[in-house]
Amino acid sequence: MTNTGEFRRVRFFGALLGDDVHRPGPRPADPALAGAAVKRLLDRGVAMLGGGVALFVIGIGMQVQFDPEGGSLEALPMIGALMAGLALIPYGLIGLGRWRPRVRAAQNGPWRAGIALLGESGRKNGARLSVRYDEGDLDSLTTNTPVAFPLPGNVMTGEQRVWINGTGDAVTVMFEYGPFLVAARRVR
Repeated sequence: MTNTGEFRRVRFFGALLGDDVHRPGPRPADPALAGAAVKRLLDRGVAMLGGGVALFVIGIGMQVQFDPEGGSLEALPMIGALMAGLALIPYGLIGLGRWRPRVRAAQNGPWRAGIALLGESGRKNGARLSVRYDEGDLDSLTTNTPVAFPLPGNVMTGEQRVWINGTGDAVTVMFEYGPFLVAARRVR
């Protein structure tokens, strides 16, 4: 893998409607690029939040200038800007909250290789992963919502090669073949 654009992620609507992670990746992921991929996810969250706030402010500005006697067609851009802004802001906040604590560790910390076996998966509690690191240590992780929705089919069967980074509630799991990243936390 030569660039971060080949990393994929499980998305809320993608998990319901079918996401790009359901296709096998062309080649295994390079852990050296994983930190940059996590940073890209944070940047995407910041862009969504900024874009949502900007659209909302534009919609408010249009509302101030709106002439109620001008007809309903003049209201459509205002309503569209307000709705688009309101739709983007929560996704931006979620992305910011999810990836910001993981960026520094992902860019500077070591990525530990291991084998993960998917355990139970539920919408409220996330998917449980049992990880056996190459050094022999064992770990138990749970994915964060919305990754509580089913992980891609190729992850659901058998053992998967993974790279783990982070501590406590700010863990990033990179599935080597996909490749895709999920936010997780350690089970205590």
